[in-house]
Amino acid sequence: MSFILISAVTLILSIILFKKAAGTLSIFKINMISLIFYYQLVLQCFIGVNIAIFRLDNHYLLSKITDSNIRLITYLSVMYVMIMLPLSMVLFSLITKFKSRREFFSYVQRPIKSIMSKYDSAVYYTMCFFSAISFISILYIFFVIGKIPLLDVLSGKDSLYLAQLRISASRGFGGNVYIRNILALGLTPFLSYIAYSYYKMYSIRRWKLLFIFLFICSFFAYTYNLAKAPVLMYIISFLFLNVLIKGNISKRVLLIVVIVVFILITFMYIALGGIANLADLFSINSGPIGRIILGQITPLFYHFDIFPRIEPFLYGRSFPQSILSLFDVESIRSARIVMSIINPRGIEAGTAGVMNTLFIGEAYANFGWLGVMIGTLYVGFFIQFVYILFLRLPKNPLTLGLFTYFSVKIPSIVTGGFVDFIYNAVFITIVILAMSFLILSMILKRGAINPNKMVLQKNKN
Repeated sequence: MSFILISAVTLILSIILFKKAAGTLSIFKINMISLIFYYQLVLQCFIGVNIAIFRLDNHYLLSKITDSNIRLITYLSVMYVMIMLPLSMVLFSLITKFKSRREFFSYVQRPIKSIMSKYDSAVYYTMCFFSAISFISILYIFFVIGKIPLLDVLSGKDSLYLAQLRISASRGFGGNVYIRNILALGLTPFLSYIAYSYYKMYSIRRWKLLFIFLFICSFFAYTYNLAKAPVLMYIISFLFLNVLIKGNISKRVLLIVVIVVFILITFMYIALGGIANLADLFSINSGPIGRIILGQITPLFYHFDIFPRIEPFLYGRSFPQSILSLFDVESIRSARIVMSIINPRGIEAGTAGVMNTLFIGEAYANFGWLGVMIGTLYVGFFIQFVYILFLRLPKNPLTLGLFTYFSVKIPSIVTGGFVDFIYNAVFITIVILAMSFLILSMILKRGAINPNKMVLQKNKN
């Protein structure tokens, strides 16, 4: 009964604090902070630890956690995050005098402004240039892999082959990871958000065609390693963008997106051999429901069990190799260590990757309980800083593209890793690319291209 009371009080306080931090928790006005609350925390963490603390689980991995202390520690840690994460956001809002509800609704009700001129013709040519870079980068990924993995799925390859292909394409990628992660996986969707925003502004055919091209490119880029979540989140990201543009999403649009996502989930699980039949779609061991409510939180139990009992604390060894090379230290993510202990055969066979979980797992593996306590406050400050920053920037297609990109990527690393909140090369480079995008557009506008001569009127294009 005490756990029921703790969970109920925690959830109520978390709702109040998250609403205060975000301005709204309406699903029809979905935003970066409300996604973190509903999906990353409630669905992927809160429900799972409650199932575990009451021993209602029958998950093939979670059921192996027989130590009641580990279950209790994990439960209390998640309750701590549910309260302290939004509380730190609210505190940061007080420091910056951020009025969440007023500023959020003021932003979404503002019209989109062009970046430089009425039709931003110079921006269009800049978009074409950057889109070509993205397209070439995607071709580069498939050239290095030697195939287009999505075609193997459609051709009916067996699940073992696809599992090995997924790991070899991601962890065994033999090409330049910066081209893959930044130019293909980062730049392409970012550009698609810009193109979509311009199309919504002007309804001009050339922006529509460019958006369709970038959407297709993004789809293929996100399926390069047959991961299910990235491509699904990419589709959902347009809900965020529509909220930022229009102020809300309709019930009809939300229903259509839910249906499309459900169909894609079903297809991908069947095609990748995750389930044998539709009945398994609802299994907590093989279906997407179990993957959501138990699959993401289960590794957190193992993090608390393995460190430091089996493996010593990492003390920062989860930072990228580019930084650790300066100290002659090899980088290792805690999620990889956990996977190597839980599923060593999968590692040897090349079918297992990492076991990502709530960010406090990696914070604990590196810095112990101090990492959990202070790390939660830091992550809250970081998230709220980004949220406030974009709501206070001018509303144009470039900032909308960045806002949407970060609104999807930041929640994903909440259940991905703590170090990514401290140093994230992709985030930094995307911002630099956005600045380069703006500078090149300004050069084109002032130089060879005369927008007044080259712009096609809306009714002619």
